[in-house]
Amino acid sequence: EQINEISILHKKWQKYFQQYGSDFDMTRTSKLHDLVRAGIPNNYRGKLWQLCCLSGYQMLGNGDQFMKLVAASSSLDPKTVKEIEKDLSRSLNVSLFKKKAGINALRNVLSAFYVRNPRIGYCQSMNIIAASLLLF
Repeated sequence: EQINEISILHKKWQKYFQQYGSDFDMTRTSKLHDLVRAGIPNNYRGKLWQLCCLSGYQMLGNGDQFMKLVAASSSLDPKTVKEIEKDLSRSLNVSLFKKKAGINALRNVLSAFYVRNPRIGYCQSMNIIAASLLLF
């Protein structure tokens, strides 16, 4: 029965995308809000996250800003680097974060965040939040 519900929800999402677009041209309607409340299939989560919070538009306008922040993070103080490195292995217990590419992606996000937000800095458990977002 649960598999049938997931299939029905998936079909509702497909129908929405066909009617209202599925990229930057997507029209946000009350139907979208209802579907989000009903649940977002895993394969659509990353895309919808970007569309709903408008981060995709920011990425278009800021191009290489993330890579510049990552490059600037090479001069982080050793104490911060140590804190970030310590938490990398404590991230979500999924295969992505057991591989070098996943760990590097997480390291880059955390370091770039630190450079972009020096008053906030790095706080323990930011790795869990960033790791959750990187999954999608």
